[in-house]
Amino acid sequence: RNGSWKGEVLNRRKDGTEYYISLSTSSIRDSNGSIIALVGICEDITDKKWEEKRKETAYRVAQLAFSSGKVIELADSVVALLIEILGAPLGVLYSYDEGAMTLELLAHRNTQGRAPIIPPLQRIESRPETNATRAAKLCKMVYSRSLSETEFSEFEGEPIFRESNGLISLPLVSSGELVGVLQYVSVAAPGNIKYEADLAEAAAIELAAGIQRLRLGGKVAEQADQLEKIFASAAEGIALVDKLGKIILMNEGGKKTFGIVEIPEVGFAEFTQTLGMHRLDGTPLAADENPVKLAAIEGKDIRNSELMIRRNGLERILSVSASPLIDPGREVNGAVVIFSDITDQKRNELAIKKQNRRLSVINRTALAVKDALDVFEILNKSLTRLLEFEGVSAAAVYLLNETTGNLNLAASLGFSSSFVKNEKVQSLPLSTDVLFEAMKLGTPQVVREFNDRTEPTVIFGAFRAETMSSAVVVPIIGTRKVHGVLLAVSKEKMEVAESDVEFFMMISRVLGGAVENAFLYSDILEKSKELEDSNEQLRMSKIWVEEANAQLVQANQQLEEASRLKSQFLANMSHELRTPLNSIIGFTNLVLTDDLQPPTGEQKEGLEIVLRNARNLLALINDILDLSKIEAGRINIAPEEFYIDAVVSDSLTTIAPLVGDKPVKLSSEIGEGLPVICSDSARVKQIVLNLLSNAAKFTDQGHIKVVANLLEENFISLAVEDTGSGIPADYLEVIFEEFRQVDGSNTRKHGGTGLGLAISRKLARMLGGDLTVRSEFGKGSTFTMTLPTVYRLPEKAKVPEKANVPPTPKASSETNNLVVCVDDDPEVLLLLKNHLEAEGFEFVGINDSRSALASLKQHKPVLITLDIMMPNKDGWQVLQELKADPELRDIPVIIHSVVDNKALAVSLGAESYIVKPVEPEKIISVVRNYTGTSGGKILVVDDNEDFTNFLRNLLERSKFRISTARNGVEAIEFLRTGVPSLVFLDLLMPEMDGFEVVEKMKENERLKDVPIVVLTAKEVTEQERASLNSKIKNIVQKEGLTREIILREVNKFIRRKK
Repeated sequence: RNGSWKGEVLNRRKDGTEYYISLSTSSIRDSNGSIIALVGICEDITDKKWEEKRKETAYRVAQLAFSSGKVIELADSVVALLIEILGAPLGVLYSYDEGAMTLELLAHRNTQGRAPIIPPLQRIESRPETNATRAAKLCKMVYSRSLSETEFSEFEGEPIFRESNGLISLPLVSSGELVGVLQYVSVAAPGNIKYEADLAEAAAIELAAGIQRLRLGGKVAEQADQLEKIFASAAEGIALVDKLGKIILMNEGGKKTFGIVEIPEVGFAEFTQTLGMHRLDGTPLAADENPVKLAAIEGKDIRNSELMIRRNGLERILSVSASPLIDPGREVNGAVVIFSDITDQKRNELAIKKQNRRLSVINRTALAVKDALDVFEILNKSLTRLLEFEGVSAAAVYLLNETTGNLNLAASLGFSSSFVKNEKVQSLPLSTDVLFEAMKLGTPQVVREFNDRTEPTVIFGAFRAETMSSAVVVPIIGTRKVHGVLLAVSKEKMEVAESDVEFFMMISRVLGGAVENAFLYSDILEKSKELEDSNEQLRMSKIWVEEANAQLVQANQQLEEASRLKSQFLANMSHELRTPLNSIIGFTNLVLTDDLQPPTGEQKEGLEIVLRNARNLLALINDILDLSKIEAGRINIAPEEFYIDAVVSDSLTTIAPLVGDKPVKLSSEIGEGLPVICSDSARVKQIVLNLLSNAAKFTDQGHIKVVANLLEENFISLAVEDTGSGIPADYLEVIFEEFRQVDGSNTRKHGGTGLGLAISRKLARMLGGDLTVRSEFGKGSTFTMTLPTVYRLPEKAKVPEKANVPPTPKASSETNNLVVCVDDDPEVLLLLKNHLEAEGFEFVGINDSRSALASLKQHKPVLITLDIMMPNKDGWQVLQELKADPELRDIPVIIHSVVDNKALAVSLGAESYIVKPVEPEKIISVVRNYTGTSGGKILVVDDNEDFTNFLRNLLERSKFRISTARNGVEAIEFLRTGVPSLVFLDLLMPEMDGFEVVEKMKENERLKDVPIVVLTAKEVTEQERASLNSKIKNIVQKEGLTREIILREVNKFIRRKK
């Protein structure tokens, strides 16, 4: 129009990015003045325009921050402003809680449509992470181009968000602290996002500062309110004083301290009069000493200055602290004063000081008299220390004369010479009230004032003449009695408190103990002379005692030698008597059980009489030896685990022949829950057998019953009941004495030595239990043994090392002699058991074919016998399973069945096939064939030729080769040329005993692995067992030796070829 234009233009590119330009144009005219062209200059001013908008936005937010009184008000205003400036469809503001580490929603705005649900609380460490929590943790802007990547993804399709270009999240940080997070949805073109974010960041900075300022303002107001409450409720007095001394403020504690209601308008000059301020000694407080003035005018910092308040009859001690109030110009404008009431504290301090002075007096008194042994020295030192106590002007001590009953003056201090010379005060009767009460009650008596009515008039009259006014009468108390009184006298009227009484009593006890020690020392000196006179008599007595001791030592040595000789005699006699008896019993058994040449009826009857009497004689010898060992304390207890029902069953089986044809029923009743017993099973069985033998002897009809039950406290009871002849009441304890019987006459019906019950009770008590009896004459008896379930060694007893000779070796490649028989017929199993055990084999029977495989794996026998016709699972199936099992397939299997199918048995892996019914000799022959129970060389070493012949006959029947030696020398000579499979060895032999033979064999490399079984009639001690430890296989007593026992030992230790 006129050829020129200048202005600013907002443009938008194809991608939607907005930009600003500054445009200036001018015209080019021709000679006629007409515009023929335009010249224009363009400049991109986008950065400049956005900077102006950023500053303007920051300014407006700052204004809102200063004009808002609350954080929520500020938050709502800024979010609204931001939406307006940026045209954002949504804005959100969170506040950050540092303690809880959470973002809490403060404000949010949206322009139109349905507002999204904003989470009111977001935890910083929560998962999944949001844009808001990420911005808070990183403390920098987080930008997501698409809402689908943010916490608002579900609202991406809403109308208000259709033009959105992402979510911007800005942390609000002020002074390095996170205040909150600001979020808004941007609709700006991608090219304008950076400008928009810079603008929002400027707003966020001002917003954070505003929120921080409002928060701090709130905290200051809260603290001011707390300070006001503290000021009002403080127990100490707090006051604000100006520089003229006028009290501006004073809390209730201060008013209470000074006893005022209203604050007085006074200056420093009136402080003493108005508030009653004094020094601690009660004199008025000078102005220049006033701690409040020193702080309010001179600017001094006063700490814990003490002064006294006297006002309206009130007397208190205060601790005053004052700090000056200094203005910015360094001028002192007053002071803050704190008054603390320390009256009780000061009183306690004074009481403690007084108590410390008293304790010091008592301590120094005790130190002064502790080494003194003269009564008068003790008293004078004690009175010197007593006069150090405040209020005590003089003191005197009167001691009781037990002969006259009077109190005699023993020491005094602080009185004039006329008092000391006054004969009337030297001795006082105890009949007067004050002195008598002190002595009788043992407590101090106070005489507060001396007058004509005061008793005793003599002593107190003398005190009054000494210008004394009052006294305390204190008893002098020793550990056994009251020795006298102490009189502490004062020139002033005494006010004696309870603490003063305690002090005087402590002095009294120190003095009483010292006096008593002195008296005791005097008695000791007197008795020392008597002791010196008796020393000569003691010396002579000592000589006599030493001579008597020498005689006693000699007598003890003789007794010990006699005891040793007795023990040696019993051991030798035991061996000499048992050896022929064992031969008699052994050969008699051998003849009785000879299957090739059995004895005739008469011969058998005679042999049984011989056998029975030999056993009775052996039992008698054993009883006598047991009794002697019990009396000598040499019985060895060998605890092991066992079941009591097994002992009861074996014992009943053993005594069954003693009942014979008598109409007597044998039975047992075993209670439930009986545990495994740990005790000496052999000794327990010995007791049970003795009780059962007695019951069988005295019971002609009825029953004999064994009852076992569990008692409380880990004990069991085992009772043997019978319906025999019973025991008279006056014999119930006599029967437990040695060699005592109910009928001890020569014509008695029943034999016996009277030792069985005595030994049984002693053994029961050695095992930790007891043996008692209940009986009714003519109706029967009940003997009850109690026994602990676990044997405990007596105190100081030592557990001897046991020889490593297990009674029943476990199955192994060298010692297994176990045969397992599988058959559903119990009678067949019983028959096989009897025959196999008679040949020395161990036996296990299985009557359920279903459990056969598991049992066989557990036992690992040397041989298996197997029936075919069995329920549930037949023998063919069991045989197939055996041969398929790697652990069991190499064990020989013998089939015994009523079905004759040897071909099938052999094809399935059986070693042999026997058709039932089976003859015992046939089954034993086959077992021997596959276990190798014949052959094998055995050496028997024993000096008793009868016994070696007995063993030779017994073992040669079973096809063993036997060699004999009469002593250790012959045995060693034999062993030089041959190595036997087993050695049976006696211990007591001439020339070389069994112990030396064992040592020599174990030292020889060729002989050290040869198994040795000791056969002896000797009672082997624990020390001897220890010396044989791990060198022998077993120890077997010759007593009761049978063919079965010998064969069992042989089969344990000889492994022979097929």
